[in-house]
Amino acid sequence: WDRTLAVWSLEDGSQLQVLSGHTSQVLSVKADWQTRSAVSASADGTLRVWRGICGGDGAPAASSVALAASRGELAEHGAFCVDVDWASGHALAGLANGSCALWNIGSPSLVATISGHSRAVWDVSLHWAGGRAMSAGADMDIRLWDVHCGVALRVFEGHSGIVWQLLVDWAEGIVVSASHDATLRVWDLGGGHCRRTMRGHAKSIFGLTAV
Repeated sequence: WDRTLAVWSLEDGSQLQVLSGHTSQVLSVKADWQTRSAVSASADGTLRVWRGICGGDGAPAASSVALAASRGELAEHGAFCVDVDWASGHALAGLANGSCALWNIGSPSLVATISGHSRAVWDVSLHWAGGRAMSAGADMDIRLWDVHCGVALRVFEGHSGIVWQLLVDWAEGIVVSASHDATLRVWDLGGGHCRRTMRGHAKSIFGLTAV
């Protein structure tokens, strides 16, 4: 909430770098350590593309370029989440107004705005090579998109609360969702049906992982 990003050493717990530039809370970040790059999404309505993260002694300080999350007034379109396809140089951001913004972060240029959710988008997953993306929203829906033409291919319905996070296995054709309704759901990407609902938590589930 202090509007910065921090890079830490896992070996000794020291803070290696602080990245400043956002004017509101930073809500999501994706990093590529091979290229020392990152993309962050903020409630200030921007994505920032960072270059030169942890360059070491004598290296230039990290620099960033701010990308408006969408056309229009930034304050109305806070960026809540981001996913990056580093190989293609594309980033997909989920916005407060229920749309998703697709960016070419190399240009940089706004490629498309994808609309469909009626409330804020809290998580996204981008699979550029397959031409697909997924988004999860406060409207309790999960959407599968043709990312190249911006068309919704399928809507996954069943949660009774905000869908906070998605874990997508594009190769296996499944997605796991975590929701405010205290359940996890496993979905079939091809058929669109819910394979399994997992219950056990008493309150909202904000995150998940799998092995």
